[in-house]
Amino acid sequence: MKYLVVSAFFCLLLHHKQLNNNRIMNKAISKENAIVAYKAFDENFRCRDFQYEVGKEYEIKGEIKCCERGFHACESPMEVFDYYDMLNSRFAEVEQSGQIDKEDDNKSTKICSSRIKIKAELKLADIINIGIEWLKGITSSSKVKADTDLNDNGCYSAKI
Repeated sequence: MKYLVVSAFFCLLLHHKQLNNNRIMNKAISKENAIVAYKAFDENFRCRDFQYEVGKEYEIKGEIKCCERGFHACESPMEVFDYYDMLNSRFAEVEQSGQIDKEDDNKSTKICSSRIKIKAELKLADIINIGIEWLKGITSSSKVKADTDLNDNGCYSAKI
C-alpha cells in the first residue's frame, strides 16, 4: 500500500513540474499571506535537534536558504515521506511566513522560511488524505497543460 501511494504521488508530481511557474525565491511573505505547508518530525516532535510544539510559532533571524538554514516544510503533504519514515514519524500542518526560499529545481515543493507556526498535528491517515486532495487539485483539468505524450490518467504511457 505504501508503495502504491508513493508511486501515484510521483506519477502526479510530474505534472507539478509543469504547474510550478510561480516560484518564490527569497521573498518576504506576511503572516496574513502565510503559505500552508506540511512538516514531518521524529517520534518526539523534533526535527534536526529542534523541539517543536503544536500551537507555537518560531522565528529565526538572518539569511534563509533552502536545505541550509531556516524552517523547512513541503507544500505537498506526501513529499514529507522523502525526509521522514512514514510509519515512525509525526506530521503537522504548518504556516510559513517571513523570508521565504524555495528549491529552484522544479522537482520539490520544499519551502524554507524564517517563521513557522505549527498549526495542528496530523495522523498518518490525515496526511495521506490531504495529500490525495492536494494531488487532485494540482492535476485538475484546468491546471494541467495538454501534452500529447500523456495518457488519460495523466501519466506518461508505457512504451515497449
